[in-house]
Amino acid sequence: MRLKNEIKGRSASWDETISTILFDALRAILLNVVASLPTNEALMQKIRRERQATQLDENGHLPLVFRQTDRGENFVLHEDDD
Repeated sequence: MRLKNEIKGRSASWDETISTILFDALRAILLNVVASLPTNEALMQKIRRERQATQLDENGHLPLVFRQTDRGENFVLHEDDD
């Protein structure tokens, strides 16, 4: 239950990769409990499901955070208005 709650809480953030969330959470689990856990793939799928889909802005375009690189350069140069 504790693993499930930790994964749920951290999944909302897009700052961490799925594998980072999973392996950090698994480090805190006791070894005698590991055998009863779901597979890593099932846990990773749970993280993917918990993450919210990217919402488009009012014009139907990607949010600015996805249109620029970490250095502030344009990543998406053109989006169709369709």
